Amino acid sequence: MTPEDFLLRIEANERQVCDVHGDYRLFALFPFFFLVHAVNREEVFDRLFGFESGRECFIVRFEGCIGAAFSEEQTQLSDLTLFAMDVLGCIRVTRS
Repeated sequence: MTPEDFLLRIEANERQVCDVHGDYRLFALFPFFFLVHAVNREEVFDRLFGFESGRECFIVRFEGCIGAAFSEEQTQLSDLTLFAMDVLGCIRVTRS
């Protein structure tokens, strides 16, 4: 997935959440700028959108963060916390 595809998917998710799922809760995963420094963006994108599969959850961007919009009935906060730790653990950055 290219960065452009990632942004288009995020924007589609944001529209879906605003238009249909206004009652979903938001959970910040990590600051958006972390993606700028990641050398393995495609792996990060795959993990982010892989989490959506089979859940009432959308990966979105809000308040400068990548986050998840989720149905409280379908997604546990503990699952989101573990997921955030997993994604952060997979991000590799270049050292300058």
